[in-house]
Amino acid sequence: MQGNVNLSDKLLAFTLIVITLMGWGAVTQLATMNTLIQLQVPDTLRGRVFSIYIWALQGVAPIGSLLIGWMTQEFSLSTTALVSGLVSLVIIGGIQLFRPAVRQIAG
Repeated sequence: MQGNVNLSDKLLAFTLIVITLMGWGAVTQLATMNTLIQLQVPDTLRGRVFSIYIWALQGVAPIGSLLIGWMTQEFSLSTTALVSGLVSLVIIGGIQLFRPAVRQIAG
């Protein structure tokens, strides 16, 4: 066995690191959103707000999964990932540009 590391081993290691960071980011984001909802929403409305939040978070996911699956079949995985990332950046940038107050926590 030689001590050479081929390209696929490097890509696998990089991919595993990126997937780990994405998982950490997702868990952190969900915990932050749950905490902010609990802190910002009045007690009388918390159940209603959480029901809408859970519906938006999990109830709409199958529609997005169908869209992502179709895009991957029609184009390619890399194209789908690029388009999805760009759409996310445009939406986040638009929110920040047109509604900067969304990032402010009401005190």
